[in-house]
Amino acid sequence: MTSDKQKKIVFITNLDVLGGSENNLASIVTNSTFNNSCHCIIFSGTPPHRAIKARLEESNAIIIHYKKLFGFRLPKFIRGRYFRKKIESLTPDTVIFWNHISKYGQLNVCNALKRKTIFFERGIGWGRHDPKTMKDFLDSVDMVLSNSFAGKRMLAEKWGYDGQCGIVPNALRPEINKRQAEPRKLSNNRPLRIGVAARLVAYKGVASVILAAKELINEGLNAELHIAGDGPEGLVLQELCSRLAVPARFLGAVQDMAGFYDSIDLLVCPSIREPFGTVVLEAQARGCPVVCSGVDGLPEIVQHGQTGFIVDPQWDLAEYLKYASSRQGMPDVVYCPGRDRLVPPRAVHPGDVAAAVRQIVHEPEGYLSMSLAARHLVLKNFRFDGYLKSLTDIFHQAQ
Repeated sequence: MTSDKQKKIVFITNLDVLGGSENNLASIVTNSTFNNSCHCIIFSGTPPHRAIKARLEESNAIIIHYKKLFGFRLPKFIRGRYFRKKIESLTPDTVIFWNHISKYGQLNVCNALKRKTIFFERGIGWGRHDPKTMKDFLDSVDMVLSNSFAGKRMLAEKWGYDGQCGIVPNALRPEINKRQAEPRKLSNNRPLRIGVAARLVAYKGVASVILAAKELINEGLNAELHIAGDGPEGLVLQELCSRLAVPARFLGAVQDMAGFYDSIDLLVCPSIREPFGTVVLEAQARGCPVVCSGVDGLPEIVQHGQTGFIVDPQWDLAEYLKYASSRQGMPDVVYCPGRDRLVPPRAVHPGDVAAAVRQIVHEPEGYLSMSLAARHLVLKNFRFDGYLKSLTDIFHQAQ
């Protein structure tokens, strides 16, 4: 048996967007525990997001774009052989399919070379895939993990997976907690800052927050939106804010997310699908109360009425999509925690979002209590050192 220091891990993944799963992997491979033994293969057809690439370059991870060689895109029939050559040269002990289904025979290569294989579900189960491809893949890996109970149920109910699935929830990234979060109080000297942190795509539900803000402003609340993130729906959402006269700051991809959470008064996460909800975890860690949709993995990390409010999605999707330019990435089903079943997707109604925000900001003492409880919840239950130990124990198991 080799020692932990000699263990080699290959992550097969796609890092071309800036999201919770991508940032989470970057935090893992830049940690000293993995720094000398982790190899990250990025096989997306597009380069990794610039922010993720910059973070990975801080580590000793080997970054390989196996679809290209010397800058040229390889034909599909060559990729399998090139992949096998890379795996043989890296000689990994464990190969992690990080939120990715094997293509071009990668899993067959790993199994033929007798490498331990793990599939880590982090949202891909919500997508549209060929049922046979998905079933064959899940049945062929050595281990299946999920970052939420919702993900485990999605694999079982949508894809018929009946094998063992361990749950390893995401943890608070160390960079979010580098400086102490200060106790929160609402300010009377400026507008209420309602924050959103999301990729600007339709299934993140950002239009619901804009419409909710319009309702609150019409009632006389002095409020403005602060939106961190970029994506194809950005211009559509900016135009909606302009048309409704909702004050909003579109900040693009924010590097200092801790600073962003510190600058807002509450975070709204109105996602139509959200396998875990990293931004909700991070906001709470900074003492920022949250309002989130009661779908998928979000209720697993929010205590309703104590650290924020969970809003049941009740808005017909057809009505919501009138405010979006595309339904790309929209799931056909989502997980309903209250009923423990898969249901058609719905959006959170703007009126329900407004009601939850109203309840938070109209009780200053309750706001402070909620802020303290949010930070306590995350620091107690989602520590990165415990998370890393769990992953290390799993990833470094002897074959």
